[in-house]
Amino acid sequence: MSLALLPALLIALGASVALVFALRAPAWRLGLLDHPGGRKDHDAATPLVGGIAIFVAFVIAAQITDVALWPYAALFAGVAVLLACGVLDDLIELHGTTKFVVQIGAATLMVAWGGMVVTELAVLEPIGTLALGAWAMPLTMFGIVGLVNAVNMLDGLDGLAGSASLAMLFWLAVAAHLNGFPDAQVLIAVLAAALVGFLLFNARHRYRRKASVFLGDAGSMVLGVAIAWFCIELTQSGADAPVSPIAIGWIIALPAMDTASLMLRRVLKRRSPFLADREHLHHLFIRAGYAPAQACWVLAAIAFGFGGLGVLFSFYGVPDAVLAVGLLIATSLHFVFIRYAWRTMKALRRLGRRSTAPRCAEAPPVQPGRM
Repeated sequence: MSLALLPALLIALGASVALVFALRAPAWRLGLLDHPGGRKDHDAATPLVGGIAIFVAFVIAAQITDVALWPYAALFAGVAVLLACGVLDDLIELHGTTKFVVQIGAATLMVAWGGMVVTELAVLEPIGTLALGAWAMPLTMFGIVGLVNAVNMLDGLDGLAGSASLAMLFWLAVAAHLNGFPDAQVLIAVLAAALVGFLLFNARHRYRRKASVFLGDAGSMVLGVAIAWFCIELTQSGADAPVSPIAIGWIIALPAMDTASLMLRRVLKRRSPFLADREHLHHLFIRAGYAPAQACWVLAAIAFGFGGLGVLFSFYGVPDAVLAVGLLIATSLHFVFIRYAWRTMKALRRLGRRSTAPRCAEAPPVQPGRM
């Protein structure tokens, strides 16, 4: 990636910041706000303009790169469809079935028009290439919709979905470079820069005690579908690629395993896997006494670590079979970690040196058998 890309990155960052400022007043007038109450921990209405700012900044900056954008028309169309759906949902709260149908439509655009289909998952010696065959298209669409919802479910703390997505985009850019996708690498970098502009207002840090804007469903779905596109694109290099498809799976491991584990636990308890609750990994950290900013950065670091393990191990020749087993072990440990939360919280408290911290009033400690 050359210095020639710097103007596009600066424009993406600057446009994102400017749009956040510009869109907050219209958001108040239109009622595009996230109001406190229920499962929500924030104490004031907050504009839901992050997704719009990121998308528009991404589109503007992409125009001044050297990338031929027509091959990515299906990406921009799919993102625009989900952005519109997300904004409507943030305004009037669409029925879950409606959102699901729109997500399938966006996935269809990517698969049928964009040609983004995962045809093989791994090379497992001595079995050979694990190809999907006739299942390639439906499983790819299932994966796209699943990742869109996984990123959406990750959006439960200030800065969490954005910072975890930034970690995923970083390793996708590295994988794009290693697998020989320069155009994808440029667009990933531009999207990451636009995301950084939003995070300046959304992530908690030394100079910001709480988020002043949220992603909203529009933003989380935009990030989810864009990450899904680049994940699929980078699997198209063939069996001899330095970074294999199973390694790409490590990049999205945190949101994917958190969502899969949560839905499995709900099914085992004979509950709908689509009902909202407070049983995600980030809720466990909050109940263990971590401040929201601490929980956010710990989980973002985990997402970054997972991506690094997958990409670097694959690049240095670790067999796909080993990476696949490692991913299954990590997913199983995550399930056990959450399933026995009343025990694992003790370890979290010791790790964070939070054993004497006051408990959060809005998130009481988990009792045995609750999860």
